[in-house]
Amino acid sequence: MSNPSITDRDAPTMGPRSTAAASAPAPAQPEDAPRASAPSDPLVGALVASRFRVIERIGEGGMGAVYLAEHTALGKKVAIKILHADMHSNAEVRARFEREAMAMARLEHENIASASDFGQLDDGAFFLAMEFIEGRSLRELLAETPRPATLRALKLLRQIASALGRAHSLEIVHRDLKPENILVVPRAAGEELVKIIDFGIARFTGASESDKPLTQTGVIFGTPHYMSPEQAMGRRVDAAADQYAFGVLAFELLTGRKPFDHKNLLELLDLQVNGAVPRASSAAPDLPAAIDGVFDRLLAKSPIERFSSVSDAMDAIDECLAPALATATAQLGFAATHPATSSVVAHEKTLYAAQGAIDAPTVSNTAPTIQDHLQTTAPSALAPAGATAPPKILGLPVIRMGRLGEVPVVVIVIVALSVVVNLSWSLASTSGRRARVARASSTSERIAALRAQSDVSSALSRAAHGDVRSAIDALVARKIAHPNAEDDALVSMQLAMLYAADRQGVAAVGAFANATSRDPQLAEDEALVRTLLRLLDDPGAGSSAETLLRVGALARSRTAARVLAEETVFGRSQDARRRAGRLARERLALLDAASRARVVLRTSDRCDELQSVMAQRATLATTPAGADIERLRAGQCAMLLRRQLCQCVAGRN
Repeated sequence: MSNPSITDRDAPTMGPRSTAAASAPAPAQPEDAPRASAPSDPLVGALVASRFRVIERIGEGGMGAVYLAEHTALGKKVAIKILHADMHSNAEVRARFEREAMAMARLEHENIASASDFGQLDDGAFFLAMEFIEGRSLRELLAETPRPATLRALKLLRQIASALGRAHSLEIVHRDLKPENILVVPRAAGEELVKIIDFGIARFTGASESDKPLTQTGVIFGTPHYMSPEQAMGRRVDAAADQYAFGVLAFELLTGRKPFDHKNLLELLDLQVNGAVPRASSAAPDLPAAIDGVFDRLLAKSPIERFSSVSDAMDAIDECLAPALATATAQLGFAATHPATSSVVAHEKTLYAAQGAIDAPTVSNTAPTIQDHLQTTAPSALAPAGATAPPKILGLPVIRMGRLGEVPVVVIVIVALSVVVNLSWSLASTSGRRARVARASSTSERIAALRAQSDVSSALSRAAHGDVRSAIDALVARKIAHPNAEDDALVSMQLAMLYAADRQGVAAVGAFANATSRDPQLAEDEALVRTLLRLLDDPGAGSSAETLLRVGALARSRTAARVLAEETVFGRSQDARRRAGRLARERLALLDAASRARVVLRTSDRCDELQSVMAQRATLATTPAGADIERLRAGQCAMLLRRQLCQCVAGRN
């Protein structure tokens, strides 16, 4: 490997530095220690740009210092980065500083620190005002917990992937993604918000910007442990370099160790360029073996061998660890944003947790392939990854049933038989009205009957005229007054629809969980499924909705499988199509042959899988999948995740 020059001019490179431009406090200090400013710093207490009162210095890098300040008019705290005096005359540093301001101004995203002001002071110094974030760096959190719980790690990684996806969509590459540049902010209910910071060495890959590169070939910018091979060799980089750094972060979060580590800098860079990708499943034996294939691509030496995007890489990680997500259902929290509904949603949370504990997920523990799934038999339920043998009482299997505790299966069977006998006798002696209700067995008929009831009809009428909150209150009152009514599941379903209409996504997912756990037949209702799929795009409820689709009746729903297959093709956004495709792949066996083929054509990035479907050209000729095959054979590969796959399908007979 060549030995390119290494620059620390931007200071996120080889040496330690403060958490970030907008972070507080500096990582070298204990969390409860007071932050000390430089005693001779003339800026402390001064008014910057006529509107920012400097409070204290909170960090320093190679280009400048970072201060905590307050906007005098708004009373809002901000972080201000000011270039060092000896950097004012350096044209390249000024251009890089301006580039950081441009990048942060364009990157409006929940998981990226935002910039609010940029300019030049009277003494010629340049300043950048940024969002002040009261959080700790991911590096600090990893120092306390080297290997976070898998569910926590996945939640952090999803946010990082989302932020990078936004940056890359604007043709901005971070180039120094590392734990020090990722802040984690605690939120309510134990959740955490990720903020990516420090775009000081970011570069624009658009044509207008690439004509003016600020980095000379052969000069390394970045941090060695998270540096892509092309970066280590001083070559031009693109979004694939950020994906490599994301892969290193994912490996570290999921296994508790870095994939490549060495005390000697040159040896470390050589490992990045030439070292074999270590097995994550060996570093953390509880991880499925399929995760190794994901990291082989994420950390591939050649950029072209990596995933087409960070989002696709995150999807692959999620797909491998789906069983862990499903078994963690009980950890999901559902809290209504409408105060009057909190008790009902808490009840639905309990039902959802019980459903997740009893019903095994129907997803595979490895990445699905066309050879695994192009078959007509329905999938069998699989035990969650890492699940232990069911407990026994007096040698009999037991099931944990909420507050009832552990109940032997034989007792459940006896009780069930007693219920059947009593129910049969009761039905034989009921009035004609109850007999007519019993005959209305289809879901649509039962929903229509519920909506015809005066109180429900009145509530839905108010919702139709825009008073959704009043309708929610009416149905909540009904549920509280009649908690064990026969139509309680249907009421929960209607309530979930109203929550979704009122943009209370988390409450909607909780209500859907209640409905489908009490009445599994509702999982075949198309309106319910389509509403739940729309919640996949909800920032607060998307993960919960995706998990609900992976467990219980919804995991076995043929309607859900069919609608997911349609979303893979006709979804509202690329992200929605990708998430639907991932879920559709998990239930290919529930689909007809044409739908299975179409899902594979739209989601697979494996040549052998695509060729397996292409071989069915004659059988699928009159179906939409057949039309897709002909387009691929003609070289129209826009539907494929990776354009280079066009070579393996174009013109294939």
